[in-house]
This record gives sequence, structure tokens and C-alpha cells, in this order.
Amino acid sequence: MIDAQPLIRTNIRYALVLLFLINTQCTTSENRSAYLMSYFKDNTSGMFLATSDDGYTWQVANNGEAVVQPELGTHMRDPSILKGKDGRWHVAFGTQQGKGGNTIGYMWSEDLLNWQGQRTFPIERGPLAKGVINAWAPELFYDEQSELYYFIWTSSTRQVPGLQSYLKGNQRCWYATTRDFQTISQPKLLLTPQPNAWIIDADLFWVDEKEQYYSFFKVESDDTLTGGKTGIHYATAERIEGPWNPMAPAASEFIYEGADKNDEGPNPVRIGEHLVVYFDRGVIRSKDLENWEMVTDEVTWPEGFKHGTVIQVQESDIRTLVDGR
Repeated sequence: MIDAQPLIRTNIRYALVLLFLINTQCTTSENRSAYLMSYFKDNTSGMFLATSDDGYTWQVANNGEAVVQPELGTHMRDPSILKGKDGRWHVAFGTQQGKGGNTIGYMWSEDLLNWQGQRTFPIERGPLAKGVINAWAPELFYDEQSELYYFIWTSSTRQVPGLQSYLKGNQRCWYATTRDFQTISQPKLLLTPQPNAWIIDADLFWVDEKEQYYSFFKVESDDTLTGGKTGIHYATAERIEGPWNPMAPAASEFIYEGADKNDEGPNPVRIGEHLVVYFDRGVIRSKDLENWEMVTDEVTWPEGFKHGTVIQVQESDIRTLVDGR
């Protein structure tokens, strides 16, 4: 009689190895990094999404159609997306172009395709109670240390006579916090890089190796009256409440070779060994956060995108978008 035990043991070993490989492959796929971009095209077209495996080559989701249309009016500008601790996707967006805006839009989703809860948060409270001229480009940021969500936006409370830069006034970047997206705190000033440098499009990003918060923004006016623009700059701080270090580079200088004074909408994201900053007209990156190179030519863009927010996600987070496109 043939002893079947060795054969059984061999088959069991093969089965265990195969099961290990399958589980490893699934785990690797589940934990593999990917990238998600939220953006808009024009003031009436809603929010669009795109996905990327490497953070540089983008594929549009939902067949290139908006995944959600504005219900609060005609505007859904500058959508900023993140995944919350509650497992939901949260988005802040602008509800008004130019003058007249005094609210921040908000909505949420379980799956990135079906959106609900569109509402506005009024910002004319506390130090802004006397009124604002605008509420531009809201950003969302989750702070692990305080476990708070931050809405960050730009508002001007007055126009400066003689300013040669449209309606820029005393543009400052403000923030309000929330834990539940039901109510928000009174606005607070985020940072003032220098007394007469009006800034827009600020964000927040925590850099582990530096143990600091970074805020990238655009200098919209480096002089109160002439309104000289110098594009993208950044500042650092150990605490969001400050004090913030002087902005780099100085107001009269540019952050990288080939910079344009009109570069705006900076959005930092970690891609491999680089901190990559997307903005409306290009992409820059740095390994040490001091020396920056332009890599715009390495990026395949979603057609017609404006003011994108790029975040790192897990591949499993965007599987519905990838499978559905």
C-alpha cells in the first residue's frame, strides 16, 4: 500500500504557500498608495475627479464628467478633498467668484460618486463680523495632533485705495475648525508673512521629518499700492497658531527657476522621496524643501482642470472610480 501521508503533507504545504501568496498580494494591493485629484473646470460645471498610480500621470474618473453638480447656486469652485477619520470623503468648495462671497461650501460622500449634505458655512463672524469682500479657495486639512478639521480660505475685509491688482484689498488667509462638520469655530488669522504682503490660496501640510507645519501660498501683492505679485512662497511653524517663521523665499524673490508671478493655488503632496507642489500652471518638487525643481513636463494633466487638490490615498479607496471609468 502506498503511504499517502507525504503527498498530503506536500499538498498542504503548497496550499499554505499559495494562500500566503494570495493574502500577500491582496494586502499589497489594499495598501498600495495611489493619488486622487479634485478639481473644477468652470463656475457651473461642478466637481471633477481624477486618479493616478504615481502622482504624475492622471486618468479622469466618471468618464470625464462631473461627479456632482452645485445645489447651492451656480458655483462649485476650487474643491478641496480629504478622507476623514469617520471614513467619509469631505469636500470644501468656493460658492462665489470675485466680489460678494461670504460663505464656504461643504459636502460629503461615502464612495466618491454619490455626494450629499451640500450646505454653506457663513464666515462673517468674530474678527470678520463687519463683513468681507470675498471668500476664496477654501482648503480642508485634518490635524492629527488636535483631531480637528480646518477650513482655510482667503478673505479681504476692505479695498485699499489705489491698489492696482483688481479687488485684492487686504487679502489674508483665515481658518475655522470643526470636529463634526455641523458647526465651525469663529475665524482666526492663519499667518501674516509680512505686514504689507497680501496673500491668497494658503494651505496646511505637516512634514514629519521637519516636525513642522508648512503653508504654501501665493503672494498676490508684495506692496500695498503697486500690487506686485511674486507667485508661490511658503512659511513654517511648529504650531498652527504660530509663531510662523518668515516666508521663503523673500517677497521679492521666486521659489524656483522659471517661476511666474501669476502661479497660484499651491497644493503639496508627498510622492516618494519628494514633496510635490501642484499649482494651476505647473508642478514643482523638492527632497529637502529648500531646493526646488520644476517638473511640469513630467505630468499628464486632466483636460481643462483648474485649481486641483491632490491627496495620497490607498488604491482600495479609489477602486470604485477606477473600475467605473
